[in-house]
Amino acid sequence: LKMGTFTSQELLLHRGASVNCRDGNGRTALSHACEQGHLDAVKILVRNSADPEIVDSWGNTALMYAAVAGHAHVVEFLVRAFKRLGLQIDRQNKVGNSAIGLSAVLIPVPGSHPSYFGRERVIISL
Repeated sequence: LKMGTFTSQELLLHRGASVNCRDGNGRTALSHACEQGHLDAVKILVRNSADPEIVDSWGNTALMYAAVAGHAHVVEFLVRAFKRLGLQIDRQNKVGNSAIGLSAVLIPVPGSHPSYFGRERVIISL
């Protein structure tokens, strides 16, 4: 939703919404935006200090959600944006999967791009 030069997301953040607020599963807005491939939303959240290292109830990070959904453009952005901060691309979730491992698996996720080409781009980005 656009309102002038602000999106509703930016307006909420400007009004004091917590950028790292979690839902009932421990997921943040960043992890949801990454899973859906919404790069513009990811950029807004990152500009507002979203923490990419926050893990949810299963130990997954925002990077893992972008990787498993095959959103190479989001993975590339996160890796570039947080490289200087030492983003842990090899962090493992509770069952031992990392973003790299998850990106190699073709899992149908609503809104994902489950093609081998997309997976290759994700793996190369990591």
